[in-house]
Amino acid sequence: MWWCGVKYSFNLSTSEIQSHALPWKSVDTPPPLSQMEAIKLAVNRMNKEFPDVKWYMQSVNLFCHATADEEKSNRWFYTVSFANNNKSQKVKQEDGTEFGVTESFNIGILFDGTIVFPTKSDD
Repeated sequence: MWWCGVKYSFNLSTSEIQSHALPWKSVDTPPPLSQMEAIKLAVNRMNKEFPDVKWYMQSVNLFCHATADEEKSNRWFYTVSFANNNKSQKVKQEDGTEFGVTESFNIGILFDGTIVFPTKSDD
């Protein structure tokens, strides 16, 4: 993903998930980390990393990392996506119409509060 002219990679390893994404086996109980807490963690990190960028939150998603091993299954985490108000580009379609594409940035929030922040990519 590109953000402010820099390429970033978002990688969430299985070992990180197993170490920090707490299990949540019942959708009848609240998750170990609320959506609001995940948003607060992500917003605070965005403000710290990019204080001069005018961004807005695009979405919050909840994902389950399921495996065949019941002991390691049902590990959940959030991703919080942000869009950059300062960076957009116009894309021209075949019919001549144009639309804007905005940069987006994703942060992973594991159920123990660990923040998985994208790293700058060289390739």
